[in-house]
Amino acid sequence: MKVNGFTQQYFIHNAGRLNTRSVSPSSGAPMFGAIKKSHLTGLSLACACMFKAPLEKFNSEYDLHEWAEENVNDTFENSRTLNNIPLREQRLENWKKYLTNDGSLSHSAALVIYTSILKDLTPKNKKLPPPLNPEVLNQTIKEINLELNKDPKYTFNFNKLYQKNLNLYYLHSTKNELDKNNTGWVFIPSQSHDGEHFEDNINNLMLFSYKTWCTKSYNAPFYLAGGDFHIYLEDGNPKAVIRMYSDYIVEIQGERNDKNVPWQYLDIIEERIKDKQLDTPPKIQDAITEAHQLKEKILQVREELAPAIKKNDIKTILNYFNMGCKKENLYTYLVKNYAEILKGNLPPRKFEIDHFFEPEDFTLAELGVNENNIFKQISKIRNSAEFTYSSVTNLGNLEQVGGKLSLYKSPVSHLGKLKTVGGRINVKDCPLHTTGRLESVNGIQIPQNIPPEELPASVTYL
Repeated sequence: MKVNGFTQQYFIHNAGRLNTRSVSPSSGAPMFGAIKKSHLTGLSLACACMFKAPLEKFNSEYDLHEWAEENVNDTFENSRTLNNIPLREQRLENWKKYLTNDGSLSHSAALVIYTSILKDLTPKNKKLPPPLNPEVLNQTIKEINLELNKDPKYTFNFNKLYQKNLNLYYLHSTKNELDKNNTGWVFIPSQSHDGEHFEDNINNLMLFSYKTWCTKSYNAPFYLAGGDFHIYLEDGNPKAVIRMYSDYIVEIQGERNDKNVPWQYLDIIEERIKDKQLDTPPKIQDAITEAHQLKEKILQVREELAPAIKKNDIKTILNYFNMGCKKENLYTYLVKNYAEILKGNLPPRKFEIDHFFEPEDFTLAELGVNENNIFKQISKIRNSAEFTYSSVTNLGNLEQVGGKLSLYKSPVSHLGKLKTVGGRINVKDCPLHTTGRLESVNGIQIPQNIPPEELPASVTYL
């Protein structure tokens, strides 16, 4: 059973953190009055399932909570190794104190919640746990309990539910100009403009920052101390930000976080600058001018490639950017599809390309290209592949990459039919959960279907 987004492998990997001692009689023998999962509800049930609690040793739900108390105390202690940055340490301490002292929460609930917020934290990364908000936490727990009471097999991800509720809470409590679809501007004042609520505003900035912005994590306090932030949301998702220092603009960014003004929101940004009379130094004005030029260039390329994009003619699209796209080798095609051909079937012949990369100033998606459809038609990349700024989520029918493969900060979550990577692979900060069919990287054989973090150091790079 998968509960809270955790897999069996996660608990095997973290077995050393969990104490499986029982508070039942020392004999440890199954007891006549042992409780069953059917006797449990809500987060008590979730706790028993997630941590494989020895219910056969418990007389009552109270025994489960005492068992959970020992485990959560051990987890508190083990999490001290994660205190590698001050803001993370502070937030974890806030969670510990609240989960320990709040009388409305059982130890079973505390174990589920605290283990959840630790899920993506390691001593080697700088990811932050979410800020503690008791009101939002109680709302999230109520939602989970309600669903579990309706369906004991209900699966949930605490982090996602809590983050969603946290975003909604701050959307309604933050000074904003949003429509009913949560589209519009959110204003977050600096320390000098609202020192009384500085900590809350830091949380707001982190929550409303896009995942590639440095204000999503530990840099938020430093930047907010220097100036205000204007963040543009579309359907509740951050798309552009205007960062101030004192009373003038020092930076305008989009999702790519590449020091370029996002051309898609250029009109909206300029209107904001005009309405709020924001001081625009020459450097920023030059960046806006460059964004106008880029917009014109993209619209021109869109027009030139419009027929190919409409027909999903990937050869024309990719060769426009000198990617060396051509039909796969005929002999390879015949050997690979021999069985189907004997049956009278003729599978479409795939393509091979020299390299894969996004154009220098924009992405294929910005042209209106569906990149997942592209990779349904490509079987081989002869040299290196770079997916950092792409919109590809599934590598589809791609079987081989001849050189290095970078998935760094890409949205790739599935490797499709990929079996071989000739060079090293970078899987940092991408949502990939398993290597799938991948069996060889950098000339080294690897087991299939392993978590990316288990790849040997000799095949990876940063």
